[in-house]
Amino acid sequence: MLIILTLANVINYMDRFALSVLAVPIRNELGFSDTQIGILTGFAFALLYALCGIPLARIADRGSRRMLLTVCLGLWSVMTMLCGAVSGYWQMLIARMGVGVGEAGGVPASHSLLGDCYPPSQRAFAIGIFQSGTGLGLLLGIMLSGLLAHSMGWRWTFVLLGLPGLVLALVIMRYLREPARGGSEPETTTVPGIAPPFPRVLRTLLTRRSYKQLIFGYTLGLFGAYGILQWTPAFLSRSHGLSLDQIGLWYGMAAGLGLFSGMVLGAVTARMLVQRDRRWEVWIPGCAYVLCVPVYFTAFLTDSASLSIALLSVGTLIASSGIGPGLASVQTLAEPRIRATAIALGMFVTSIIGQGGGPFVIGVLSDAWEPSFQADSLRFALIASLSVMVWSALHFYLASRSLLRDAVN
Repeated sequence: MLIILTLANVINYMDRFALSVLAVPIRNELGFSDTQIGILTGFAFALLYALCGIPLARIADRGSRRMLLTVCLGLWSVMTMLCGAVSGYWQMLIARMGVGVGEAGGVPASHSLLGDCYPPSQRAFAIGIFQSGTGLGLLLGIMLSGLLAHSMGWRWTFVLLGLPGLVLALVIMRYLREPARGGSEPETTTVPGIAPPFPRVLRTLLTRRSYKQLIFGYTLGLFGAYGILQWTPAFLSRSHGLSLDQIGLWYGMAAGLGLFSGMVLGAVTARMLVQRDRRWEVWIPGCAYVLCVPVYFTAFLTDSASLSIALLSVGTLIASSGIGPGLASVQTLAEPRIRATAIALGMFVTSIIGQGGGPFVIGVLSDAWEPSFQADSLRFALIASLSVMVWSALHFYLASRSLLRDAVN
């Protein structure tokens, strides 16, 4: 179960981040502005990802998570392939929205499945391993996009990146089996037969102060982190003059390995610390977002391309180490029949403001500062985005103050 779901997450992020590398040739051929690219990598994806997440999560809480995952994986893979057939901005916008719709159902269903497979003390580890697929997906997405675009062009790159998802969708439909709802809960935990109505779920979650603070923290953290991941390939091209194949190889390896290693490190660290004190589920991401800021700041300020890439890898490792433990705390704060919805509600806010707003605001700042800073406008826009990461750590600390009281298992 964990291996298959992690592979689906790899494909998820591989397809999602391909556009970041391909933005330069797409911009040159189709004439898109930085603001338009920011919308495509941010709001176009995140808006549908957020809006569809809640209804798809309700399906996951009430019906077959296996079939939902199969359909969603197939959909986002097909829409990724269609990105290679566009001839204008609106067609690309619709295709990216389609990717967002498909991927919206993947994470809630996967987290719900893992919550029923692993007991509370092991969920941070399992979800950390699942989230490590983000790193491998980023690694493959950036490396393959750069190398394939260099040899075959950006259109065929989208087509080839979409194929693995169709194959895995067939594997999930044929071989994945659903665990019993609440199968990993303590014997004293009561699991309702059906998911409660959405208004009741919403009221229940919003009365838990730690859940609200957790969502605030992730939203602000992802605002900076996601914007950095989406715009760094363009930054390396403009400020350091690297070619697409160089970006795909060197930054793809650095960022992908940093993301993967950070999530595995966070999973292993949480496995040791959370058993001692459940509050480490939110302390770890809070510390991670603070510590990564000076590393990223130096990476964007240096004139050395190799040093910048190395520091970006370290910064990504630190920032990503808190993702698994933090997401596992959602399982701590939600009963088995509402876990997918709890994840989707968080995704709704973090996607629109964090994942959508980060790339968009950086693109707008880059365009606004271009008359003053020329090619370095993107460099300073990225530096400005780091401030929200420190702000996010405050909310993780506030979440820790009420986590034990709000915990349901």
